[in-house]
Amino acid sequence: MLDWPVWQTIGALWVIVNLRANLFYWIGRGITFGASRTRFAKIVDGPVMARAERFTSRWGIFAVPMSFLTIGVQTAVHVTAGVTRMPLVRWIPSVMVGGVFWAVLYGTIGLTAFWAALLAAGRVGWPLVVVAVLLLIGIVGYLRHYRRKHPERFAKAEAMAAGESYPADPESAEARNQVATSSGPDQG
Repeated sequence: MLDWPVWQTIGALWVIVNLRANLFYWIGRGITFGASRTRFAKIVDGPVMARAERFTSRWGIFAVPMSFLTIGVQTAVHVTAGVTRMPLVRWIPSVMVGGVFWAVLYGTIGLTAFWAALLAAGRVGWPLVVVAVLLLIGIVGYLRHYRRKHPERFAKAEAMAAGESYPADPESAEARNQVATSSGPDQG
């Protein structure tokens, strides 16, 4: 166990979280930069994206710091801030404040809980490891069973991953228009 003073722990965590947050922000900026040079340029430079950029510019200063207090949305918020080109004059202060929130939370309560769990696992020993492995096997088994039972739910993703085109979604606007324009027995 590290025997750092709390302020050093919080400082180290703050640096780490700022590096991580900025990494994902710049990944988002890179996505937008790359997409603007492809057939998606109309989307990236379109009115919806312009509205998203205005929204992020206005409200991102609150969303980014608050994202550090969540689990599961932090990375999405940071990538979104990058994709929507949140101005750096708003991004940098908001990520620094959010980093303080995160570092204090994890540097005090979070690490205490982590070390307590490790100590408890050391006392409990093998039964905890066996339960964790059995739980993992159960989850993997369920997912494999579900995938075999519902292959249609994975066909589109597999086709796209293989670089193949996938038949149009029957619920797409084009499919609905074809159904609406076709003459059927009840149409005159």
